[in-house]
Amino acid sequence: MAPRKKTTLSKEEIAKKKSEQAKRRLEKIKNDPVLLAEYKEKERLKYLKKKEKGQRKCVKDMTPREHRKARKNWVAYSSDYRKKQKIQENTDKYANQNTPPSSEDEIIPEVPLLNKEREAEARRSIVQRKKRNSILKRKDLLIENLKKKLASEQQKNRRLKQRMIKKKKAVTPKSKILEMAEDPNQKAELIKKALFGEVIQKQILDTKIETQQNKTCLKTILSSPLTHKYKIWRLGNNAITYKKMGFNRTKYEAKQNKKRVEEIIHQFYEDDNNSRCAAGKKECITRYGSGDYVLVKLIMGRKEYRYAAICSKYDDDEGELTVTFLKVCNEDGTEFKINDNDIADVPYEDVIEKLPIPNLIVKRGTVFYKFKTPVSVYEK
Repeated sequence: MAPRKKTTLSKEEIAKKKSEQAKRRLEKIKNDPVLLAEYKEKERLKYLKKKEKGQRKCVKDMTPREHRKARKNWVAYSSDYRKKQKIQENTDKYANQNTPPSSEDEIIPEVPLLNKEREAEARRSIVQRKKRNSILKRKDLLIENLKKKLASEQQKNRRLKQRMIKKKKAVTPKSKILEMAEDPNQKAELIKKALFGEVIQKQILDTKIETQQNKTCLKTILSSPLTHKYKIWRLGNNAITYKKMGFNRTKYEAKQNKKRVEEIIHQFYEDDNNSRCAAGKKECITRYGSGDYVLVKLIMGRKEYRYAAICSKYDDDEGELTVTFLKVCNEDGTEFKINDNDIADVPYEDVIEKLPIPNLIVKRGTVFYKFKTPVSVYEK
């Protein structure tokens, strides 16, 4: 008898045969409680051994890369399982529909499209989808509100920056006028402001003030810090500030001050010793210079005080001297010392006389000014 030839199987057929044998063996174990308990214990020990070697890890022990890989495998396993379940379900459905009844009295039960587990799974899927949608809506609403708040805060920040820039620029009347002069589009507005100033000046000079209340009101307006800073109260090119117009003098002097100032100015410019005209040239002689010693008067209320001072700067255009006051140190009024913190602008009209140059004396590190003749000072 000739020996049988062994049939060679392909790899797929061998794998399928092994799988069927494993299924039959597992089915036999499940039907026997003793074998099932032994199988579970064996699998548990196998799992613990793999866990000790690090072949099995919990999610908390995985790295982000290992977790991503595990999730990818889980998705693939679940997809394969669902495909197999669907194939099995369609196969059973087709077999039940096409199998003829074994007898006439046999009633074929209707097979539902989905079993109870599938229906429960579908319901759970719907609930989970609704939960996810509600969570996403809340997140979208929160993001929208946060974007609105962010835009509002950014707008506030921009406004604050603009305010800080404006404060740093320190807008003053002078800077505002210069800015308008540089802008050709604001020419009409600049003309209006200049016309307003001329009208107010003419109105103040031409109006006769009779009541004391109006005089006090005008004095308050003209003696503001801005008026003193910019020295805007002038008659033509003559330096006549509000101080020279009598706002720091007695009532009687204030009435006669305007005429007196005009007479002094006319006399000064008409005197040939002070000014003369040349061919295309104007020359003026300065009465005071830097380093001169003068005696000045200051009127406070109804009292007139006299101080010795040193000229540090002069301005013939404005008719004012910048002086540093001296403080008397003896009863004779011949010895003085300088007060560096006491500096003021004094008009030429408040200078009583020009003092001779004193001798300098140093005592204990302090410089004293010694005049040959007594100086008639009257300090406060």
